[in-house]
Amino acid sequence: MATQVLAPNDAELRWMLAELRKALAFSVAKLAATLGVPRITLRSWFDGTRSPSGAARRLIWVLYTAHFAPETFREPAAWMLWTRPQAPITNSQ
Repeated sequence: MATQVLAPNDAELRWMLAELRKALAFSVAKLAATLGVPRITLRSWFDGTRSPSGAARRLIWVLYTAHFAPETFREPAAWMLWTRPQAPITNSQ
């Protein structure tokens, strides 16, 4: 069962970024390049001094969901409603 929300909040986005970085074994530089932002911008998202734009939020969500819950994209509305698993999925199970 999936939950539908308007968008992940800043704390959820920081968590998603950290989980993606860990799961993909990406450096800050590589994750920043993947997201198309400078390293300093990514670091400011991690430390909470800045928040990602709407487009960046969507991209982070898409990358996180594609990696951890690709089945979510079988629902056409998932793209519009920020659908994601109720419980975070991690590779440490």
